[in-house]
Amino acid sequence: MTPFINYSRFFDLNTLTNSSKSKDINEARSIMVQTWRNLSDDKRQQYNHGVVKFYSPVTENYLPASNLGAITERLDDLIRNNITTHGKLDQTNMDKRTFEKMIHFKSLKSCIDPGESVEILAAQSIGEPSTQMTLNSKNTNNEVPILHSSSALGKAKRLQRRWSRLLFSQVIKTLNIHKKLSLKLNDHKHTYKIEFYFDEKYGKKTIK
Repeated sequence: MTPFINYSRFFDLNTLTNSSKSKDINEARSIMVQTWRNLSDDKRQQYNHGVVKFYSPVTENYLPASNLGAITERLDDLIRNNITTHGKLDQTNMDKRTFEKMIHFKSLKSCIDPGESVEILAAQSIGEPSTQMTLNSKNTNNEVPILHSSSALGKAKRLQRRWSRLLFSQVIKTLNIHKKLSLKLNDHKHTYKIEFYFDEKYGKKTIK
């Protein structure tokens, strides 16, 4: 209950209404709100009796992605209930405080900062079987791309490789280096010939 609700209990709307029309009721409510706003701080303090103050949640003042222990009330209740229910069945000799810190750390790692490349992570799951099964069975919108053929699956794999991290050591299959020494009367030189053979799934092109 807030001080305004406590104040409205002692405010008689019937004295401000001339009829049973809803318009008059709304006008009376507007008058009641305006009267409350015009009250001084001392007058408002009189209606604080019996008022229960609810504090803001922790996640409103502290970002969960950068503050260890800034969790929701729901998660905090789950942690306490788990400790109460399974605390005596723990076989790892872990105390309650260590268990709470472990869950707080896992909650911190599961958060995603604003601006993080979430779409790249989502692109890596293209072609996942269970997702496609759900789309094929429940989706009725033709605008959602569904992989019906093997050629489309190949395009999705190439798109996944394009957006994924790819090291040079993962692409190359064989590397040949040929060294040649040429000697002349007043000159000598070394000639190197390097051949790169790439894996077939990334292409059959050879660079020499």
